[in-house]
Amino acid sequence: MASSCAHCGAPDQGGAFCGACGRPLGAAPEPPTIVPGGPPAPDPTTRFPSVPPQAAPPPQAAAPPSHPPSHPPSHPPSHPPAGHQPPPGYPPQPGYPPQPGYPPQGYPQQPAAPRVNPFQGWPVADYLRDAAAAFALFSTLGMPWDLDDFEIYHHGGERWWVVIAVLLGVVSLAVPYLAKARVVPGWSQTHYTLAKLALNAPLVLSVLAAVLLELIEINDDWRGGLGSAVAMALTGVALAVQPRAAEESPDRGGDRLWTRVASATAVAAVALTVVLFTTWFLHGVVTDDLDLFDPFLSVVVAVVLFLLTPLAMLGYPVFQSVLGDRSDAWRRVLATTGFTVVVVALLSRASDGDGLFTWFTPEKWNGVAGGLVPGGGGLLAGAAAALAVSRAQQRATATPDALASWRGTVSAALQLSAAGSALTAVALLLDAIEDGFGAGPVVVVVLLLAAAGGAGYALTLLGDLRAHRVVLLGVLAGIVFVGLVALGILNGEDLTEASNGWTVAAWLSLPCLAAYALTVPPGVRSALGPLVTQSGGSAPHGRPQGYPPAQPQQPPYPPQPYPPQSYPPQPYPPQSYPPQPYPPQSYPPQPYPPQPYPPQPFPPQQGQPPQPQPPPGQGPPPGGWTPPPTP
Repeated sequence: MASSCAHCGAPDQGGAFCGACGRPLGAAPEPPTIVPGGPPAPDPTTRFPSVPPQAAPPPQAAAPPSHPPSHPPSHPPSHPPAGHQPPPGYPPQPGYPPQPGYPPQGYPQQPAAPRVNPFQGWPVADYLRDAAAAFALFSTLGMPWDLDDFEIYHHGGERWWVVIAVLLGVVSLAVPYLAKARVVPGWSQTHYTLAKLALNAPLVLSVLAAVLLELIEINDDWRGGLGSAVAMALTGVALAVQPRAAEESPDRGGDRLWTRVASATAVAAVALTVVLFTTWFLHGVVTDDLDLFDPFLSVVVAVVLFLLTPLAMLGYPVFQSVLGDRSDAWRRVLATTGFTVVVVALLSRASDGDGLFTWFTPEKWNGVAGGLVPGGGGLLAGAAAALAVSRAQQRATATPDALASWRGTVSAALQLSAAGSALTAVALLLDAIEDGFGAGPVVVVVLLLAAAGGAGYALTLLGDLRAHRVVLLGVLAGIVFVGLVALGILNGEDLTEASNGWTVAAWLSLPCLAAYALTVPPGVRSALGPLVTQSGGSAPHGRPQGYPPAQPQQPPYPPQPYPPQSYPPQPYPPQSYPPQPYPPQSYPPQPYPPQPYPPQPFPPQQGQPPQPQPPPGQGPPPGGWTPPPTP
């Protein structure tokens, strides 16, 4: 390839065409056309006749193009690029049109950035809160809201304002998702929180309207009242309005407010239970509607079953959560008990109130409708439980040691289970003394005392969970079995007052919480190991008996990328070795047996006298040997 253009003399910059004039490289210049009578042909050695000859400029390195060429260097373009103009300082040559240049080059379009799912990493607990809130709100529509007449209830679905308020509360559950997706530009966490509170405000106003109606109908035992739907509605509101992860500010500024709200609600739930029992008692003493002291044991049974049991199951956890050690163990127990109360109130409506569970509804200021028994005191228990599981309460009562936290949960659950079982057994025993002993109540009393004793025995095994975990689970399973049997007997003996939400929490819910704490949390499983260990009599994985189990092997380390090492050549001086003396080697003569050779007839040689034949074993005869003549 030519190093310069044969037409204009410009240095070659690569390609098949000249970058200055656009002519093909390596082609001979065309001869000038001579017109007869015209001007003489230009001198090829002179580029511009009017300019005196000058020395050619020194060759310079070609500047790289501002844009990468569209063809690789190994494949030059087969034609001059379009739109090319000669560089400055090189005017177009006469007789040749300007050649097109290279088109502007550009980089390919970058792919669009992948879209990130805004809900990635959303806490599972927030999904559970939304599901529980929706369940509580929709359950409100099928539960008694207030009284209309003698044993006639208005359900929540029969009050149009309650239906609208419930639907708005369900819509409020979508607010955290809108906040996470940034649907409304410019809105902060405060705007979303206010929007959620506004959507749940109608249901709170509906509850206040029910309270106002009870105050208006305070002298009518069969009108007004607050049904179990009110308790379920407050539970749903408490679950719906508490902040989710997407609504919280980075500094967690609202934790103190929500902690105070949760504590106030829990204290109000206990206070309301005491107030309702007190008003029922005073109303019975002042009026002649109910003779509280005839018989006396019936009053004691009511005190044990409707005051002491709720205080033990609800009041003691509230005391420990607000004024005590404020641990997450008592917070879990409080939440479990409160949710059990509202769920039992929902299940009590099965089979027209003749199911396995019982709850007293609607509640008036002087007891259940009719004034025969005091209220259950569970109007705010569900709301207190809902606020106990809020994110703010979880952070306020967090315990660094996971194993100690869940051990405390088992201890608290067993304490309440033993207390609830023992108090219920005492109430049933007093009732049997008053009305006469029957087989059913006596069996239930014995079973409940056994359950209380089993819970007390399990408390003594909490010192070594690793060794006694299986025994603890067996005791908890026995308590649940005893509770189910007791519920069946009480339902058959028409002693449904004892199968309320507090006793169900003591017999079923709290033992299940303790079993969960011993088996499910990752911190417990990692600290205690597998639930059932293999005994020494069996040989795991084909190992002979008596050998210890094989230690787990460490995973291999990944290969480390080491950079290649380069060592400079080392100068070695020439080595000289002195000659080594080798002693002469002597080999003993080897005896070779004589080889017999048969006589060979050799023809006589011309001009040589006959030679004697060599003796045997001396080798072949020399050249020119002839056998002697025979006589």
